[in-house]
Amino acid sequence: MGHIICVTAGKDGAGKTTTAINLSAAFAIAEKKVLLVDCDPISHSTVGLGIDGTHINGSLYQAMTGKIPIDRLIIKKGTGFPDLIPAGLDLYRFPSGTGKKKEFVLCDLLAELRDRYDYIVIDTPQMPVILMINAFVAAESLIVTIPCEYLSLYGAGYLFDTFQIIKKGFSLKTDIAGILLTKMDIREKASMLIAQELRRRFENMVFETAIPLSSELSNSAAYGKPVFLTDVRSAGAKSYLKLASEIIGKWYQ
Repeated sequence: MGHIICVTAGKDGAGKTTTAINLSAAFAIAEKKVLLVDCDPISHSTVGLGIDGTHINGSLYQAMTGKIPIDRLIIKKGTGFPDLIPAGLDLYRFPSGTGKKKEFVLCDLLAELRDRYDYIVIDTPQMPVILMINAFVAAESLIVTIPCEYLSLYGAGYLFDTFQIIKKGFSLKTDIAGILLTKMDIREKASMLIAQELRRRFENMVFETAIPLSSELSNSAAYGKPVFLTDVRSAGAKSYLKLASEIIGKWYQ
């Protein structure tokens, strides 16, 4: 049965979608069966994998409202790509059109697919909150991306408080698998000091792997491909391979 991982962040620009795409692709390179679920109405994971949202048969919204079976939404792009369930702006309309307990809709849908995959990765939105709650409820583990930037020192606790409220309110068994430091610039003393402080503050919750500030990562999204298909030798590609190895070896053997 596949492990469901929710990739989330407390702010925009934290490397959440970049992580969802490239961690999923790294799992695929490790010969794992992986599905990326784009739960964000902005649909950056969908676009970042080269999918034009205007030319798809449906988005996650159609499955969450019972209009299309979820397995009919799966897009397979082939070698080097994870399978994908795309998102669209129609997700902003959720929970209209569903009579089920709205916080558990995604959990019930992904239960139908778990036996097909080793990993299901959810790219989680901050808004609407109902979609974030759905992702938290569906997941077994959370990966929280935090950029090595000054304001992260002040905003890091907000998401953890929100998660604990949701966990308690819905009696979830979901745990935080780890904090992933992103956009770490080894050339900037401030960036390194912030990374050091985040590791001190959150201790063993922080992954050993950190994601560097990398133009190759942003460029790969423009090509609609994971970084491994645009610059496999880049620091960004190597870091996501290392992260996948760390997760497989430490948490999910």
